[in-house]
Amino acid sequence: MKDTAFLAAESFLAANAVTTVLKYSIGRARPYTGEGRATFKPFSFKNTHASFPSGHTTSAFSIASVFAARYDSTALGILAYGTASLTALQRIYSSMHWPTDVFAGAVIGTVTGRAVVRYAKDHSGKSVLLLPVYQPGYSGVTASVRF
Repeated sequence: MKDTAFLAAESFLAANAVTTVLKYSIGRARPYTGEGRATFKPFSFKNTHASFPSGHTTSAFSIASVFAARYDSTALGILAYGTASLTALQRIYSSMHWPTDVFAGAVIGTVTGRAVVRYAKDHSGKSVLLLPVYQPGYSGVTASVRF
């Protein structure tokens, strides 16, 4: 369970790094702005134009895919992906995202989670864990290497 939790954390961080870069590079307007789904303001760095892809959906699917891949349980897979899907639907329902935003987030999260699990399986016993560190006046990254 501990290894699975670490893999889920790695998947979460990697998937959200990709999503964050895409969000602000693309700059798609959120539904609640009333600007329409074809309105883009790249690099505006405003939350109102950070709709594509959905970060919440990316997070949910990146974690769900790790648990579903690590445990040979149909019930756990249904529970994990079902919960992630509810997260995606809530983001659409609350007018925070367009359907294509959550679809992209689901794909990014799932692909990242499966890749992290596959990499860990292929390199068992060897691992690198990078974690962001932030304190007032200091930010950086800490690394843990196992070989």
